[in-house]
Amino acid sequence: MRVLSLLVLTLITACGAWDSTKNLNALDDQELEALCSHFYDLAGGEERQQTCSAEGLEYQAVLGERESEIAACKAKERPACATQLLEDCVDSLEGSLCADMNTDACRTYVDCELGT
Repeated sequence: MRVLSLLVLTLITACGAWDSTKNLNALDDQELEALCSHFYDLAGGEERQQTCSAEGLEYQAVLGERESEIAACKAKERPACATQLLEDCVDSLEGSLCADMNTDACRTYVDCELGT
């Protein structure tokens, strides 16, 4: 049943539960909920921890409980950048909790967010 639920959620998301051409700050509550749910699923879809290392230091990255993670995603400030830019950035992280945002797609998104 859980697999079926995730499949249905994926299909709904893939069918356009949000408009990727809209700016993030123009998404309505329903679109934002779908987008944040999609991002949670891309990160693994369930609570987990991952040991990461950066510059010789180890740390624990945590994907928390679904509802709280989606609420935190929805609460973030949304810039006037195309939603597709953020989607491309998140996709480029390939679900890793340890991935840094140093991909080309994430640099493009951050440049938009910073207005550079």
